[in-house]
Amino acid sequence: MAIINVLSGGTLMDLSVMAHREDFNVISSSIPSDLFGGEGCPDVIKVFADDSGNYLHNDFSTFLIDAGLYNVEFKLLKDCEPIEDLNDNTFGEFYPKGNWDIGSGFSAQQELYTGYKLDWNSVWNIHGVGNYSVEYNISLGIIPIITLCSCSYLLLTYSDSLADKSIRIRTLQNGDILDSFDYTGMNLEQCWRMPGFFGYPQDKLESDSYLDSNRDITQIQDKLYKEYTLQTDFIAECQKYIFNDILLSNEIYIDDYNIKNAYVLKNTDVIPTQSDSNYFIESTETFKEITFESRSRQKVKRNVK
Repeated sequence: MAIINVLSGGTLMDLSVMAHREDFNVISSSIPSDLFGGEGCPDVIKVFADDSGNYLHNDFSTFLIDAGLYNVEFKLLKDCEPIEDLNDNTFGEFYPKGNWDIGSGFSAQQELYTGYKLDWNSVWNIHGVGNYSVEYNISLGIIPIITLCSCSYLLLTYSDSLADKSIRIRTLQNGDILDSFDYTGMNLEQCWRMPGFFGYPQDKLESDSYLDSNRDITQIQDKLYKEYTLQTDFIAECQKYIFNDILLSNEIYIDDYNIKNAYVLKNTDVIPTQSDSNYFIESTETFKEITFESRSRQKVKRNVK
């Protein structure tokens, strides 16, 4: 998901990474190239679609902006050329400014949010495979302020071999992340695909017992649950700053696409318990290792009713 926070005073504020420009700072899973003076983002994110109707074969990407007093227009680009205005639900779900309005119980700040949930299947059906990106044209009235562009998404027709060695993380956001976005009541769906592996399930035991009069430990209740490890490959520059949003999500579902995984792990409902980043000396490369537990605690044995 690309997230841009535009304060009403006229500043783009980066809540995770400070961009190298005095007048604008950006938070984004797709860092705008023009903030760094480059031509295009060096990273390409694979996304998939097909006509199977299987949600596991069809990705989506969510873009959200706190627009403040500004107007924001979204455009879909293919090979860096605009091909569609993203101002309705033709290619997913359009969230116009005021979508989360005060009259519906949202806050004044939420009323300023605008965004787009891009359904890659809809793009694939009309425009086919290729390199895509999303452009944000930000203006104040008729005065252009800045144009931002997401990283490139390589849209491919799904196959097991092409999706091999990747994972997909889908989340549902509610609640207020302080100094960031207030997702309260929004039920915002987000989705990220990246190179990596999810698995290594371990059985974990949670035991509740007491010491009886004979000083023997007596079982009251035991629970079994799964622990999983997610390991990313080297993280694309575009995706280095999304993990705070992922880890703070209300619901997290992970799909693993590794052909050689010993377990089939799809739509795995988990909660994070630990997150580690790994760095290298004199290198910008990094990767993540995150430990998750299954949300379900249904395997329970009780000795008291």
